[in-house]
Amino acid sequence: MAAEKIDLTPVESSVFSAIGHNSQKSILALKYRSGAIHHYAGFSTDKYIDFTSAESLGSYFTRNIKNQHQAEKMTGECPKCGAQHGWLTETCDDCGTATFQVVEKK
Repeated sequence: MAAEKIDLTPVESSVFSAIGHNSQKSILALKYRSGAIHHYAGFSTDKYIDFTSAESLGSYFTRNIKNQHQAEKMTGECPKCGAQHGWLTETCDDCGTATFQVVEKK
């Protein structure tokens, strides 16, 4: 999946700060409390409605999304200055010279 910006709506959750959905491409967008954004493929509008209606978004995620939908991280870190959660492949606004990348933590 390309790092497509999907409109996000703030939510009350201990896991997520915002969620969104692209119904034409069946992509679920989740912004975690950490600030990282992940996209989940193959997520229908009906599933999105079920998700947004769930008593607990975190519990619904664990039971119905995690390990069941292809996930891809959309935000990363600047390898030069360490700025966090910029859109992958975009130039860092802080240093202006590097592009955001997924950095594996050790």
